[in-house]
Formats: sequence, structure tokens, C-alpha cells
Amino acid sequence: MLADAAPPPALATTDQPPPSRFQQDALWQKAMEDGDDIDLATLADREGASGLLDAFEVGGQVGRTALAAMPFASDAPVAYRRLAQVVLLTKGDTQRGIVQAVHGIASRPRSLREPVDEDGRAACAEALLRIAREDGALATTRALAVSTLRLPAFAGLVKQEQIPTGFDAPAASSSGHPRDPDVP
Repeated sequence: MLADAAPPPALATTDQPPPSRFQQDALWQKAMEDGDDIDLATLADREGASGLLDAFEVGGQVGRTALAAMPFASDAPVAYRRLAQVVLLTKGDTQRGIVQAVHGIASRPRSLREPVDEDGRAACAEALLRIAREDGALATTRALAVSTLRLPAFAGLVKQEQIPTGFDAPAASSSGHPRDPDVP
């Protein structure tokens, strides 16, 4: 999966302005300024997943905005393969942002119009499983990876027993309260 992966885009905040094509585009400007879901959805509708992936590779504010818009694209599942590559090449908040985007894509109903890259979806599930098991990843990222793997979009791609359970809520007792292991 990583053998042919391009380096990840630099998504950190910088003082460098976005390329002029994004500065001169009113929709990109509005989406970058406020990150409103309506603006992000409009951007995703206009650009599609391929356009958003191209913008993601620009990095910086443009890349972060493209990533935030990705779940709104009707063809967003085509991004699974590249997001799987990038999520394994990043750490910290950047990695968490990518897992959030994958979760957003997987949470949306699958469009009947667009085919899903099944190999990309499987690669993404494998990447999420690696993150879920990685002790060095942020706990919030690991928990989100676990939640994402349990969504219907990833059903059957990994065995349930492979998914870590350390982030699960404690089992409730017959009284409806969480079970206290010290109380018989």
C-alpha cells in the first residue's frame, strides 16, 4: 500500500497564502474562511472527489479545506486509497483529521451512481486497523479508527475480533448500570 505512495501533503498551518487559483475562487475562499457545511458541500458538489484530492495535495489551508469537504462529495469513496496511504504516513492531529474525513465518508449512505474502489476501501480498512492497534497514535484517533471500522461501509473487511475493544464502553450489568468488577 505504501510502496507507491507519494509523500503526504503538508497540512500544517502556515503563513504562506494559498495558490492564486484558490485565492481568486469565491467558493474556495468562503469555504476556507468559515468551513461552513453548506459551503463545503457546495464545493464538494462542484469539485467532486478527484478535484478535492488534487486540492488536498496542495496542502496547507487548501488541503485542510479539501479534506473537510471530502465527505460531502457524492463520489468520495474513490478517495479511500489515497487517504489510506496518507493516514499511515502522518501522525498526531493531521492523522486524526484524515481519520475524521474517512469516518465522514463512511458514515454517508453509499451513492448508487458512483462505483466504489473496492481495493481502495479494503486498503483503507487495513490502514484504520493498523492505527487502531498503534500504541503511538493519539487515543482519540485510535478510538475514531475503531468506530469507523465498525461502520457498515467497512463491514466484512476486517474480522471483528481483530478490532481493539479497549475503547468500548463498559458492559452494563442486568440493572442497567456499568458493571463494577469489584462488586460481585
